[in-house]
Amino acid sequence: MKWVLGIFAGLLLLVGVGAGAYFLGKSSSAPEGEAAATAAAVPDPATPAESATDAPAAEEEPQPPRKVEEALKPPNWPRFSIELASFRSLDNARSYQAEMARRDLKTEMVEIVDAAGHSWYHIRVGEFDDPRQAAARMPDVERKAGLFGIVVTEIRPAGTEAQ
Repeated sequence: MKWVLGIFAGLLLLVGVGAGAYFLGKSSSAPEGEAAATAAAVPDPATPAESATDAPAAEEEPQPPRKVEEALKPPNWPRFSIELASFRSLDNARSYQAEMARRDLKTEMVEIVDAAGHSWYHIRVGEFDDPRQAAARMPDVERKAGLFGIVVTEIRPAGTEAQ
């Protein structure tokens, strides 16, 4: 039985040393030889041979870089909100919404009908174009509301634009 524990301890030690070596190698920057090779591969833009061939292109005005997020967003991009609660009763949803208003949270009530035909009333905060924006705002909302919320997605109907 002792030899099994010895083998287990040895394997555990070996895994620990390997993981440490991996993370040390991962955290260090690129070696100098690699950086020099990268610098040599990228030509200097001020060399005379290139400046003569690029003269017509230099006369054009440089355009600002476009944001990748804007290019990836389709016209019917969903909106994101922070959902605090869901109720089956409209009265309960309204009283909860009034309580959130007393806590300086501007909320929106969204009615969704489930497959059985029952209405659910969701209390949501904010309207964000990106889930990261909603997640960044969530700690402040949770502090004011006194409970945890979740980021939810709502698909806009076709033909409507983001406001």
